Amino acid sequence: MRGYIAALDAATGKLVWRKYSIPAPGEPGSETWKGSNNSWQIGGGAMWVTGSYDVATNQVLWGTGNPVPMYDPYVRPGDNLYTDSLISWDPDTGKMNWYHQYVPGDMWDYDAAGTHILIDGTVNGQPHKLVTHSSRNGFFYAFERANGQPLFVKPYADTITWTKGIDQKTGLPLDYDAKRDVQVYSGIQNQTLADRTKKLCPTHDGGNNFWSASYSPKTKLLYIPSRPGCDEITFNPNAGRTPLGGLLGGSSRYTERSESEIVVTDPFTGDIKDRVRMPYPNSSAALSTAGGLVFTGLIDGTFAAYVAAPTEVGCVALVEVSRTQRHTCRG
Repeated sequence: MRGYIAALDAATGKLVWRKYSIPAPGEPGSETWKGSNNSWQIGGGAMWVTGSYDVATNQVLWGTGNPVPMYDPYVRPGDNLYTDSLISWDPDTGKMNWYHQYVPGDMWDYDAAGTHILIDGTVNGQPHKLVTHSSRNGFFYAFERANGQPLFVKPYADTITWTKGIDQKTGLPLDYDAKRDVQVYSGIQNQTLADRTKKLCPTHDGGNNFWSASYSPKTKLLYIPSRPGCDEITFNPNAGRTPLGGLLGGSSRYTERSESEIVVTDPFTGDIKDRVRMPYPNSSAALSTAGGLVFTGLIDGTFAAYVAAPTEVGCVALVEVSRTQRHTCRG
């Protein structure tokens, strides 16, 4: 199936327009679905997390899911637009204003469906209206909201192996090669039939996934719930559908204990102000409050509450209230 976005008349429920995230043959971007498999028909690109609406520029901004099969890029050679992308649409007409694809030809399930947060502030001494994203691939992105121009990209995950870095002007991986049908990126964990299993950092879950980060106007900082660590991805072109119908083209396996963390980031510079790690995985969003607290939930059934206390040097001290364990602030 192909992901799509639709607008309905609020009074009647009548469909006003519908736009697919995977272009059909002949449409712009269809040339990025190569080969003879007609893979665009099951291309993926679903929008399964709520998007954002910007009143000032009258645009809706939505992140799209990964291409499928998620671990087998040989079935779907090319960049596979508009998967793993941030897309801006005109809500009145459905016209695409601009897009940015985070991982062209993704083979690790690094989708971009997670929340894109709108923040106004100053970058390099100039006022900007930002759209920000703590990507599943381990990098934090800040774009100019009006046109999608990258302002900066910084890593927030402590270990990243899939690429050597991100080009600050284009927002694309430094090792992206537009001439290749199947990307190799860093070359460290790219799968072939002869070498099927590779270590991947961050894991296929991320980084930050669908569990949303939270921006606090009080501290002017972003709190990113993330899963540190690595896992293994095995490429298997003979893998059938899962019991739930998923088309994977391989499998993933955790190789180390799964933990979670809150990464405190300055959204106007990308600098990391603090990092607090917890011994249980996290599948819950962060919540920052006007009272100066930050909450997140853990899959063991508990939640963590922190006090976000800016100091004179701009650092943030996080106190884990629910476990009465203090974390020392780093400046």
